[in-house]
Amino acid sequence: RYSLYRFNPRNQNRQHLAPEDETSSVAQYALSPNGQYLVYKEESEDGDKLYLLSTSTLEKKQVDTLPLPIGHLAWNRSSDAFAFSSASRFISLYNVTNHQTIHRIASTPLRIAKIEFSQNDDELFVLEKSSTAGSGLSLLKPSTRQFEKLDIGDRRITSIYALDGQKLLVNEFVNDEYLLSEFNLQTNSWRDIGKQTGVSYRLVFDRY
Repeated sequence: RYSLYRFNPRNQNRQHLAPEDETSSVAQYALSPNGQYLVYKEESEDGDKLYLLSTSTLEKKQVDTLPLPIGHLAWNRSSDAFAFSSASRFISLYNVTNHQTIHRIASTPLRIAKIEFSQNDDELFVLEKSSTAGSGLSLLKPSTRQFEKLDIGDRRITSIYALDGQKLLVNEFVNDEYLLSEFNLQTNSWRDIGKQTGVSYRLVFDRY
């Protein structure tokens, strides 16, 4: 069982935030780029629930979701919306301003491994995986709900991060080594940055 706390390093004060009962567990969370909101998932015997928490008032609101297991969470750069996957196949979009959820803006036959907003917030990069087909990478336009498959060949991508509208930082597994690469969508070209054996790169960036 996992809980969510707010910790103040100055006075060592720890404040419990979630869950409110002993039968639930906080499975994952994502802080908005402006630091004003925290979205987190609670798991229980009754299924998954998604909550939006204000970091200033600590007021929380349950997000309208499908009655399906909730997967990955991704904030846009403007901090006014976030996307989440359900049952590893469906993608929904939640608007923080009007507190409305747009369900199933897209679906994929493969398992969704990661979703990531582009720098201009107009598009979503969707990393898909299959035990037989390997990795797949698509560009999703929420306004039109259309998927555009990107040509990545037979690369086994494990994680992605959008650098700008035309470039992706990609972590992939090649010949028993983890390779960090830059993928240029405009030229469809790859640039190797580094590689290491046994340990995967963890892509963590400051969005402020």
